[in-house]
Amino acid sequence: MKKTLLATTVLVTMLAITSLSVSTNVSGAGRKITFNLDVSYHPQAIGGFCGAAVAQMWIEYNTNTSVDQGELFYGKPHGIKANNLEPRWWTDPHGLAYTTSWYARMHPPTISDYSYDDPYVAVAYQAISIISYNQPSASLVWDGGHWMLVKGVVLQLNPMEIKGFYVHDPYGFQEGWGFPTPDVFKTVKAWVNAHFTPHSGGEIWYGKWVTVEYHPEATHPTELVQGFSYTMETESSRGEPTTFKDVVDEAQKGLKENGLYDSDSFGSRLKGAKPASPIRVQSLSENLNDYYIVPFEKRGEISAAAIVDAETGDFLEATCGFATTADYLMISNNQAEEIIQKYIGKELAGPLELVWMPCSHSWQPYYPFWLGVTVDGDQIFVDMNGVPFEA
Repeated sequence: MKKTLLATTVLVTMLAITSLSVSTNVSGAGRKITFNLDVSYHPQAIGGFCGAAVAQMWIEYNTNTSVDQGELFYGKPHGIKANNLEPRWWTDPHGLAYTTSWYARMHPPTISDYSYDDPYVAVAYQAISIISYNQPSASLVWDGGHWMLVKGVVLQLNPMEIKGFYVHDPYGFQEGWGFPTPDVFKTVKAWVNAHFTPHSGGEIWYGKWVTVEYHPEATHPTELVQGFSYTMETESSRGEPTTFKDVVDEAQKGLKENGLYDSDSFGSRLKGAKPASPIRVQSLSENLNDYYIVPFEKRGEISAAAIVDAETGDFLEATCGFATTADYLMISNNQAEEIIQKYIGKELAGPLELVWMPCSHSWQPYYPFWLGVTVDGDQIFVDMNGVPFEA
């Protein structure tokens, strides 16, 4: 059964686009325009430091100084841990906002956490932050389990529509693999449905879509609320792809519709690249349908990858990087089977399946896992770093 996807059209006033500074990379292609802030990328130093890595990137963008993630997290009295309001968090929204604001030395120092009842309002304000204030923002994703930095936006012109975001995901993977990289683009549909989901724990931010943003007035100006409108639930206009060609065609169409072939970051990676055979992944996340990864190859190497919804046929997102292998999957099913048998010492009941769910082993759907079920019914996963784990 096909799921109804939530789509959005967010309209932003031309007034918000008039305030640009030299730190913004602005490019346009036809009816598209991209605002992509020049934010240096840093992966998290250790597990749980996603918030510290987001703070490090944001602070360096404003100060040209890189502060150690350990200092940002543990430092007193201005570190994240010392300023968290709720226990059991590595980085809660207040801790991230306070520490980033302190170290970034912005004037006025008004980086704050925001809670939304409507994710599309958050989407509009994050776009305005990039366009009007030249500032990135942080989003709490995957039900509150991870932080990502939103640092670029693609707009459709006449009428004005937010197409999607460029994000920095601080989760780091094996060196040399190349995905994800500083260059990850997510459509609004993918962002809201699969990544930017409401927080499911704690008390202060429970049930809210949470961001950390900069606004000079320390609150959202009311005139900006009047500067956009949006529509809500709509059916997907495409439908389940029936052939690999359908999947590839949608991937290429999505790249073109979102201006990625002409962007500074994706353009050189996509130029001359040819799509390879799509890889189907079973989603174990309730927020994401099964999907296809479409690798793009260039000179025998993978230079980019796109994701297409396997149930609706919609282009969802894309990334480009510096992969040094012609095989998208770093761990083959045969290698994964050997790892599982060595790990648990039991025979498998059947062939392995390629699956994905958001967790500490992968916050990005570009990195699926192999799932094997033993004769005793145990489920063992192997990630693309070759690490076995149990859910």
